[in-house]
Amino acid sequence: MTGCMYLSPPLDLNDPSAGVLAVLFADTMATLIEPEPEAIPILPSTVDHVTAEKSSTVRIVRKLTLLGEAAVAIAGHGETIKYALNELKIHMPDWREGSGERPMRFIGDIAIRVHDMLPKCKWIVVMGACPTMDGRVNSLQGAVRTDTKYYGRCGASGTGARELIETAKNFDEQQAARHQQVVEDNCSIGRTIAFAQSLNSIRLAREIAGQGAKDWGGYIEWAFLDPGQKEWVRGPNTLNLFYVVTPLSDRRFSINSLGRAIAYDPGVDHGRIVSVWISPEGGGYHDFILQDMIAENSSIKPAIEHWATWKPEICTTTFMFNDSTGKFVGSVARSVEMSEIHETVFHFGETGGGFGLPREVIEPICEEVAACAGGVYIPS
Repeated sequence: MTGCMYLSPPLDLNDPSAGVLAVLFADTMATLIEPEPEAIPILPSTVDHVTAEKSSTVRIVRKLTLLGEAAVAIAGHGETIKYALNELKIHMPDWREGSGERPMRFIGDIAIRVHDMLPKCKWIVVMGACPTMDGRVNSLQGAVRTDTKYYGRCGASGTGARELIETAKNFDEQQAARHQQVVEDNCSIGRTIAFAQSLNSIRLAREIAGQGAKDWGGYIEWAFLDPGQKEWVRGPNTLNLFYVVTPLSDRRFSINSLGRAIAYDPGVDHGRIVSVWISPEGGGYHDFILQDMIAENSSIKPAIEHWATWKPEICTTTFMFNDSTGKFVGSVARSVEMSEIHETVFHFGETGGGFGLPREVIEPICEEVAACAGGVYIPS
């Protein structure tokens, strides 16, 4: 089970002939076929000092694979995905030696051939994109599709397909509300980064609140096809911080840290996600390795060695709204460019670490979030 999505935001909103930016998303949750009887889902959004010691019903894996000029997201049985990727890796040169007009049809034919060899209980779903010889983008867009103004044709597959498409449509409507600014910026990569951060924020917030679907999620990786270099680039080092917004009397809100940070590093031949928490029982962390299924075995540094020197490029702050009974009712996200902040916002140690934005950065964001909700932020 999975959630994969393709976006094609226009490179120039004022010139449709300029082409599109190809973007591919894929979740990282893989459900185990035969988990242990007492196993529970262990995810970056919910793992803590108790659950970290238990067996999991899922694995956090890399489903978004870069194959030279092509990128594919494949869902299905783990060994089947690995076999399909190896077939693609082997036969991609055959496509380049041919006409090269429809690379995704070539990839799709390989996927169909692999699928037809499988028992009925196993299956694969393939999405992807690749540049053609004449500079256009050829894609496998998924079964569920929609057209948007600021993100072009969107397609999705897997159990999370409809939720992904709805999120894309809603975010496109939000961009329409600030149309003039979006057109003036006219930056397809900037629009994509904003959407990617919001998408992960919404998904992680729902999982934290216990409202996320059980068959896809974990963390959503993404990559885009650099129009200048004709190569795929994964999303940036990202730090996700979470805050709880609680209503007080007279349209006032208190906003407090949830005590959890999720850091993502796309890496090269493998990615990493670390979830760090602070609770009354103490602090802790859980390190997840996103192993590329067809990469050569690579050395993996111990968590303390890797994360102690890691620095985020973007910080996404997720504000989780509760009603007066404490029930989660929704969330909003705000991103902060780390190039503007010179203080350390994430430090890692043997027992977890510390995290948080400087007061002069987070408090104006809290005030703006409260104002958008029709109220006033009351500092703790």
